[in-house]
Amino acid sequence: RLKVKIFFQKGMPVISLHLIPEMIPELSSLGLPQGVVNIVNLKKGIVLIGGSFGSGRSTTAAAILNEINNQRSEKILTIEDNIEFILVNNKSIISQQAVGKDVTTVLGGLKQALDQDFNVLLVNGLTTHEEWSLVMRHAEAGRLVLVIMTTETTTLALERIISSYPDDKGDWIRELLANNLESALIQRLLPRVGGGLALACELMLMDQAIASSIKENKLYQIFSILQSNRDNGMLALDNSLIDLVRTGEVTKGDALPEVIDKVNFENSLKKF
Repeated sequence: RLKVKIFFQKGMPVISLHLIPEMIPELSSLGLPQGVVNIVNLKKGIVLIGGSFGSGRSTTAAAILNEINNQRSEKILTIEDNIEFILVNNKSIISQQAVGKDVTTVLGGLKQALDQDFNVLLVNGLTTHEEWSLVMRHAEAGRLVLVIMTTETTTLALERIISSYPDDKGDWIRELLANNLESALIQRLLPRVGGGLALACELMLMDQAIASSIKENKLYQIFSILQSNRDNGMLALDNSLIDLVRTGEVTKGDALPEVIDKVNFENSLKKF
């Protein structure tokens, strides 16, 4: 199967073709940070799974759900604009709803789900603050909510969510995010030396420092928190890129355009 996306880039029409695997890959085979196991073990809260189109975020989300399905008994619901992977019941009971077929809209699906019996929710295609508010309601009800979104970093993901609300709701949504967000996993795929693609990741695991940064509207602090908390399971995107260059999987030239702090990137490679 292929996923086809048509869009404009620099004023020119672009067609993107993405091959969808027949089988859901094992989570351990995706090259994700070890801290991802924290996401699988979560029972409630919000997890953001981000990246650009074709970055493998849908594959990762499906692999996380399948890992939960194989490990424990849950009731899993997905609301997707396009169902890419068919999840088969194992220890969990799974219901997959397609927007436009099973539910009219993402908003409508999230509203209907408030009265449904499930523990884990996957949703994508969120664009409005009304939809995000329903995600918050599900999380506050004690459910685990995985959200697939288009974003380049954790900070940009949070800025996008907060900016979808009116200015007078800023403090309110920041408080909700600080209390309900549990993790963010952001992915990028780069050309691998010798062929294929290499995965670079940013992994945020909620702690007091990040919660305070969100509440106090100091999102710019998150990048440095990620850089300094690798021992706690977090991973900054730049550190992931440095690892790929050091191991020879990715060239410096391919990694550099993706780097956030280019000075630190250069200095880190000089030490190697």
